[in-house]
Amino acid sequence: MSIEKHMVEHPKFGQYEQTIGSSLTEAGHIPLEGPEGTVLGWIMPSEHATDAFVGSSTGKIVFEIGSGNGERVVEPALKNGAKHVYAVDIFATHLELVKQAAVRIGRPNDVYTAVISDQWWNKELQSSPGVEAILLPLTGVIPGDGIVDLMIARQVVQFGSPESFFRFLDLAASCLRVGGEVWTINMSPFLEYIYDCDIDLDGQKVQRGVRLSQIVARNREFMLGVRKQPGGFARVCDCLPETTMEDFLYFDRDTGVGLVNRWQETRRARGLASHLQIEENYCFGPRSIWKRNKLVGMPEYLNRENHVLVLKKV
Repeated sequence: MSIEKHMVEHPKFGQYEQTIGSSLTEAGHIPLEGPEGTVLGWIMPSEHATDAFVGSSTGKIVFEIGSGNGERVVEPALKNGAKHVYAVDIFATHLELVKQAAVRIGRPNDVYTAVISDQWWNKELQSSPGVEAILLPLTGVIPGDGIVDLMIARQVVQFGSPESFFRFLDLAASCLRVGGEVWTINMSPFLEYIYDCDIDLDGQKVQRGVRLSQIVARNREFMLGVRKQPGGFARVCDCLPETTMEDFLYFDRDTGVGLVNRWQETRRARGLASHLQIEENYCFGPRSIWKRNKLVGMPEYLNRENHVLVLKKV
């Protein structure tokens, strides 16, 4: 094993120790198993933002999109006294594990699950969006409109496009009560995965890959309305032919503001109120990370691997 430890200073979370492992398992990631023993991905270790979300769940109705096995949000929220938790995922096997966890901790009647299509966010934006209309087709139980206190999507909406994120925000605006919050936790451009891609931001073949400075500059231009797409939006299938993943959307502060602004434009065009306003918008590094990211060794990037966007319904 090769473990390094650093002290990180964060403007929100203060000083904390960050462990850097040379493999996913060393960094505390848990494989998320799919059908027939396949590994669909890795569940990131719990971190400050998720802990803060769970810590505020007492007595609340919680809704998680892409719950996986429920280990990071559903189960801790129930243990913390959440009133009810709704969990949706595209795999029924994951939701069975969620139900088993609820039984194990003595709260089987306080969890509601639903299997949804992996295409739910690829439809056209609706003129009258509601929770059921957005998530159909589905099997199971979902929250009604206007009843959710806290909604979260953890390492989920990064696997989409700006347009799919608009549909996600439509879902949040529909399910949340006034004063409720939606949290998204996603990878940032500082994670570096796309820098070895030989397709540049304009779809042209290059030799050196995409530069971080290019991505960040285009994210700012997107926020200012100069560009139609953020620089951190990548067609991963162009970079990694062996992957089945198509889109990837990296988040930073400018991307978050730009996406919310564009979503609000779509709401106005549909004659709908926006309802959601940004409460928090920042980058952070988990307490335990994987050393695959070459930027990890640079102190100025130690706490910028992931991004949190919190919006409140007003």
